[in-house]
Parts: sequence; C-alpha cells; structure tokens
Amino acid sequence: MKSVYLNRKRVVPELKMTAMIDIIFLLLIFFVCTANFRLHESQMKADMSLDGNSDNSITLVIPDTADIDVAVIKIAFRESPSWQIASNKCNSIAQLRALLRQLGNVQNDLPIIIDSEPNVPIEHVIDTYDACRVAGLTNIQFAARRL
Repeated sequence: MKSVYLNRKRVVPELKMTAMIDIIFLLLIFFVCTANFRLHESQMKADMSLDGNSDNSITLVIPDTADIDVAVIKIAFRESPSWQIASNKCNSIAQLRALLRQLGNVQNDLPIIIDSEPNVPIEHVIDTYDACRVAGLTNIQFAARRL
C-alpha cells in the first residue's frame, strides 16, 4: 500500500523578508530624521568676557533680598544703550555686568525679565542676556509687548 505522503513533494518553508526589510528601513529613516546632531549649548565653548575697561564702581542697592520676587532689566536706546534694574541705572555693559554679578551672588535663581524698548538693537538684548548668564543667573526671561 502506497502512502499518500510519499507522492507529495517536499515544500521548503521560506520566510518573506520583504516586509521585514521595509519595516527596518522605515525605522531607520524615522530615527535618522528625529535625531538631533547639534551640540547642546551647554557643551559649546563660549568666552563671554570682552576686552576693555571695566568700570566696577557701581554698587547694587538691594533693600532686602527677601522682598525681591523678580528683577526687571529695562533696556533703553537713545544714542547709546542704557540699562536700569530697579533704581540702579547703568550706562555701559561693564557696569551692568558688575551689577548683575552682585545680584547673582545674592540669589542666582532669581527670575530676571529682560524688557527692551522696540528701538533697541537686538545685539544689546543679546549682550544683556549673555551678561546675565556670565553672572550666574539661571532664570532669564524676555518681556513681550502685545500688539
């Protein structure tokens, strides 16, 4: 008696790899597109010190550190930039740096709001931000006007 199984041809199972390769390529494309290849700002070297005369003769007038909730730096620009923090007015970036350094020594997580007039060139706003970061202040925000 003949067996039914002998007449059949042996079928070798094969795996369909096309779908698997498609999925692998889609995942590869997804991860390449979502990867961030830029250096983080904290890893970049930046020398924030500027050469020139530093006028450190200004002193910060703080009535009581417990009373300060936020410090607002107002930037005005007439012929040259000027900065004001509370009742302290600075006419140079060196004076501002000295004042911010003193403020950073008192409380480095104090919220700082940079409020510039519309006619202030952006370079002075960036210089103010850099001065805050060099002074060790960590909570820096920008004020925005409603249109």
